[in-house]
Amino acid sequence: MDAKNAKAIRPASFDPSFIWAYHSLVKTYTYRIIIEPDENKTYHAYVPALPGCHTWGESIDMARKNIKDAMDAYLRSLMADGKKIPEDKGIEVVEMVSLPIRGKKKSLSYA
Repeated sequence: MDAKNAKAIRPASFDPSFIWAYHSLVKTYTYRIIIEPDENKTYHAYVPALPGCHTWGESIDMARKNIKDAMDAYLRSLMADGKKIPEDKGIEVVEMVSLPIRGKKKSLSYA
């Protein structure tokens, strides 16, 4: 599609400065969310960088939705109280460890 046709399909009221204005009024924060199965066969979700920000859901998707709502309420509460919004400075690392299977005898032979 050439520039002439692209301009024709853009809404007449589109103002490119809107994008700049929006980004000058909004800051986006990124947080790690941990979701783990719990003893009730539901899922516990929490945000390590936001102490006390926990929730649960009957499925992983529901836990994700609920933690997003909890984060929104938590952060808006901090803003209303004039408190600083914390940033997540944590690092998530996943390590793999290999262990022998229980009950299996080692049978390594060397030549």
